[in-house]
Amino acid sequence: MQELEPELKEPDRGEIDDLNIEWNFARPDYSLVNLAYLMGKTARNGTESAVLFIENLIKRCEMEIKHKNRSQWKFISQDDFSIQLNGKDVTEKTLNLSRNFTSDNRKCPLSNPFPWEVTEIFSDKPKCTFAWRHWNENIELNGFAIVELRGDNKIKNIKVFYKSDEIITKFASENIDSLYDYFFGFEDLMERRVKFVGNADTRIKEDFLRILRYFRFYGRIAKSPDQHDPETLKIISNNAEGLQRVSGERIWVELKKILQGNFAGEILMTIIDCGLSQHIGLPSNPDKEDFRNLCKNQSIAKDCDPITILAALLNLPEDALHLHERLKFSAYERDLLYFLAQNKNEFRDVDDLIRYQQMCLITSGKIKDIKEYVEELLKLHCKLDLHQKLKEWTVPRFPVTGSLLLQNNCPTGKIVGVVLNKLKVIWVESEFKLTSEELLEHLPQIFKDLNIVDGKLVKKPKTQ
Repeated sequence: MQELEPELKEPDRGEIDDLNIEWNFARPDYSLVNLAYLMGKTARNGTESAVLFIENLIKRCEMEIKHKNRSQWKFISQDDFSIQLNGKDVTEKTLNLSRNFTSDNRKCPLSNPFPWEVTEIFSDKPKCTFAWRHWNENIELNGFAIVELRGDNKIKNIKVFYKSDEIITKFASENIDSLYDYFFGFEDLMERRVKFVGNADTRIKEDFLRILRYFRFYGRIAKSPDQHDPETLKIISNNAEGLQRVSGERIWVELKKILQGNFAGEILMTIIDCGLSQHIGLPSNPDKEDFRNLCKNQSIAKDCDPITILAALLNLPEDALHLHERLKFSAYERDLLYFLAQNKNEFRDVDDLIRYQQMCLITSGKIKDIKEYVEELLKLHCKLDLHQKLKEWTVPRFPVTGSLLLQNNCPTGKIVGVVLNKLKVIWVESEFKLTSEELLEHLPQIFKDLNIVDGKLVKKPKTQ
């Protein structure tokens, strides 16, 4: 175990052993958070009186707000105390949380403890300004604060500034249902509201990818698909061209997560309505009808590959080429997109299972991948029954092998594959009923068509 430095001391939260204190629920136990503080503290200025004063004062403030009856506050001004987060007054919400701080609120998926420290002092009392750090093994937050004191050193006002998107980023990347905030900095999360910190236009211009991150966070956090802040959407629209400066790979990482999250269809429609389509590789006038039909069938849409959702927006096969050129898909994603774009319109009204089964065997590529592509095509057109039947269907084994062809006077080399493919087409058209013997009966005609004579491929003379 790491040894503690001699000058470090446990935080002083006042006389918490006083038997006359009226606790909201019970006397708090800070042993774990104190140990984490001592083990994880980075600012080695623990002996400076100003740092100790601020740290202990804030920790006493946190303890009193959260656990003590207001009438017994000793370190906070009982009459005119206020607290602000990023410029917004949250005094009442903070105090309401404290009054309702039940055992359910003590759950901490980020794993307790979650200590806090002062890292740098900029000015001393009566208006103390300082930088702070709030951390545990999974997340680290940094910010700035101003604490205004009365003449008797009781806290009158606290102003806290931090980047809430650091918290939301962690929240969106984990399976977290609740957070435990020692410093009452999670108002946006508790309201399940997603907004940019400070000036949205400024934040977006710092990194235009934040436009898509906004939509990703919205899908993970918001309660419904239609609670966007209108001003935020307006600013996003005004900055749409900035996405041209962002690499396709980065855009696809964010967009893929949006398509895998809540309200994927509604959010993507909002993205389109904000004028982002052409800047992320989609057509400027996407196929909204196919897209809406797919999204209406939520049971299908949630099970779709993200590529399938994008394919619903494409009008032509050329759109798929442009989209891949912009977003740089993996080989599997690229081939799936091309397949869907090429067959989307042709198979729109095809309802015969055999046609899709035949496609699994005729299309060039790995049979396993092709079958998955065909299943996605059926999802794209919301053909639930056919999709289920194809999913349960086992691809039959083609009865003719290359060795069998060689035994029947077929030349060696690449021509074997050509002959096999022609026999496979015949087999598929028979609905997989022909045996190997029956298929071999077609060899004479195939050899004639390919100009194979006496087991040798004869080159046709060039025509003048």
